[in-house]
Amino acid sequence: MKRFFAVLTVVSILLMSLVVVSSAASPKITMKTGETSNGQTEVIITVSKGSDLATFQAALNYETDKVKLSSVEYLSGDKNVSNTETEGVALLNDVWVESINDKTDIIRLVFSGNADTKTTFSLEDIIATDSNDEYIDFDQPVTVKTKVKANTPEAATDPAANNSSSNSGNGISGSTNGTSPNTGRMIASAAGICGAATAAAAVVIILKKKSKTEE
Repeated sequence: MKRFFAVLTVVSILLMSLVVVSSAASPKITMKTGETSNGQTEVIITVSKGSDLATFQAALNYETDKVKLSSVEYLSGDKNVSNTETEGVALLNDVWVESINDKTDIIRLVFSGNADTKTTFSLEDIIATDSNDEYIDFDQPVTVKTKVKANTPEAATDPAANNSSSNSGNGISGSTNGTSPNTGRMIASAAGICGAATAAAAVVIILKKKSKTEE
């Protein structure tokens, strides 16, 4: 009987270890919200440790009757682009020449509130690949609920919003750590050929191929 319980204990410990290892190995995308110094609402998208993230594409959906998108800023990545022409959705695209494995904040979006209320942000249509061009199976959609305050949108001060005059009016912008790394001409070209709705998705493919060539 003692041997039976001893074996059972060992098996239980091994199973628990396998569950922990499996859980730790599963990469995740999370979102957190906060308030800026001028009372606007920020949404930050974060990737977990061990993701080996090389390309990221997703749609951030928001409630237009409650908030208005003010800016998109890429906190990590080598090439990136946003398509914000359609109200209620921001198409996000980010590419890394060297994949990231640490827990990292990758994208920050800022919204102004139409009234004091609660709203939901939802990250959907996530398509991501690792350094071997294999798809990463992130759980989706990722949603977060938060309170927002009524405030008047101010003139954009984020680098992403002041990206390039050549992109003004088309709702497409790019930025990495406060700069826009050679995305302007490619964005304009993609928008002209594919149309605004498909431009952001097309740019992911273009930028990915370009980064591989540069390697």
